Amino acid sequence: MSSNRWRTARQLTQIASVIFFFALAFFTYRGAESLIPLDLYLRVNPLVAFAAMIASRTAIATLLLAGIALVLGFVFGRAWCGWLCPLGAMLD
Repeated sequence: MSSNRWRTARQLTQIASVIFFFALAFFTYRGAESLIPLDLYLRVNPLVAFAAMIASRTAIATLLLAGIALVLGFVFGRAWCGWLCPLGAMLD
């Protein structure tokens, strides 16, 4: 895949991620019931997961997605920040 196609794919992924993030925020504000956890981005954040598990002194199963994100971060580098993180997308 050429460099220009990668850039286009990355930008489309970032736009979709930002839209999805704000949609989840909107549904949280409205108190809507959803099949997708409304705090999905917080559950995938390794720092939030680590802090919550330290504070509760237990392993929180719903935050184990953060471990997957952490492993993927080690394997693929800054893929989370560069492709999926809404803040990274807004900064780009």
